[in-house]
Amino acid sequence: MLVLLPGGASHWAIHVGYGYLIGILLTTLLMQGIDVLGLTQNFTILSLLLIVLTAAAGIVAWRSPSVCLPPLRIPIAPWQRVSMFALAAVIGLRFGNLLLEIAYRPLFPWDAWATWAVKAPVWLEMGRLVPFVDPQTWLQSQGAYTVDAWWYPDTVPLVQLWTASSLGRWIDTWVNLPWFVCAISLGLGFYGQARTWGCSPLWSMVFCYLLASLPILDTSVALAGYADLWMASVYSVGAIALIQWMRTRDRSQAWLAFLMGGACPLIKEEGFLWQGTLLLALLAYVCPPRALLISIWGLVATATLFYLVGGFEVTLPSLGQLIVTPDIIQVPGLGRHQLGFHAVWPSFADNLFLLDNWHLLWYLIPMALLLLTGGTWHKSHWRAVHVLIASELLLVFAIFFLTEAYLWAQQYTSINRVLLHAVPIILFYVMALGQFRLKQCEPLRQPA
Repeated sequence: MLVLLPGGASHWAIHVGYGYLIGILLTTLLMQGIDVLGLTQNFTILSLLLIVLTAAAGIVAWRSPSVCLPPLRIPIAPWQRVSMFALAAVIGLRFGNLLLEIAYRPLFPWDAWATWAVKAPVWLEMGRLVPFVDPQTWLQSQGAYTVDAWWYPDTVPLVQLWTASSLGRWIDTWVNLPWFVCAISLGLGFYGQARTWGCSPLWSMVFCYLLASLPILDTSVALAGYADLWMASVYSVGAIALIQWMRTRDRSQAWLAFLMGGACPLIKEEGFLWQGTLLLALLAYVCPPRALLISIWGLVATATLFYLVGGFEVTLPSLGQLIVTPDIIQVPGLGRHQLGFHAVWPSFADNLFLLDNWHLLWYLIPMALLLLTGGTWHKSHWRAVHVLIASELLLVFAIFFLTEAYLWAQQYTSINRVLLHAVPIILFYVMALGQFRLKQCEPLRQPA
């Protein structure tokens, strides 16, 4: 799949990691296309269609000259090689345990049962993507179903449907196997991008281990069925590809960022908010520093003015009403929410620093940023990463401190799962900064 991208991604781990994510997203889109044509969801037909598309892509790639980045060869000392394989073995052992969790643990309740894993068994039984509607419409219709959060995107249930179709029946454990592969794809994409950035194999593997060993990420695999791991994977690898493009102008990275960033709303309804952070990073990249600061202050002044005059209300064509007032925010696709400050600092302190969700991550990251960040504002790609991470943290703050979602923080439910979306890019940033400080140079990987 990635061989068709102009420029050609350089590292094999990028091809495997990004390739799976792109492939599974394409599969769910094909399943929806088959439903639009009025055909049944048949695994054999869909598999043949995917084989034809793959063969066509291979022919085009074979006939088209590709421009690939030259391999970056970094000498590896014997102790580094041993350390690298030791870390890889520990990651492999951990993921082997996670595979056993998926194989033997039935689908766990909570959101997995109430929201995501309800549609797929129905679709499998009916052989088509029957609609899920709101309860009031369901009472007045035939052939429709209803479920909590019926309006959520269908991508995650379609992933489960694809797996169940390949098995021929609904097996409560193995339908969650894609979560295992998704986590592996995230790790491979992270490692491949680290090597493409110019990091040594051992340095890349150390941070890949830090990511793969996070308890909240592993829990998202062991208790599969939620959409957060998919959201974190698609968004973070898209953000990393965007930063790579800003640094090297490799067109294949731009395509990866476009595909992954564009897929965010297909995973969760708030995906377009995470898309917004990518757009802000792109704006920070193209704007000179002074213009960027003026834009930030202008945005703050405009928001303050709207707040003082009581907000605004706009009707967006084909979307609905956009309402922003001091008390209410209504966004098409996200619903209506009450605004107000809720001091949930104790919940964040417990989850980030005391409970076993993140190891020592949130102790180490602030120290690393204080030691490594200085003097990077003048480079446009570093400046874009600063804005990206700041916008991610501001988004998390707005969700949990300014809306009724503060209850999810107080109840310790989605607080860590939402933070997981931003963590891979923060880890990648610390890794890249560390590499920059150690080498005091940046071996740019320009297309030949």
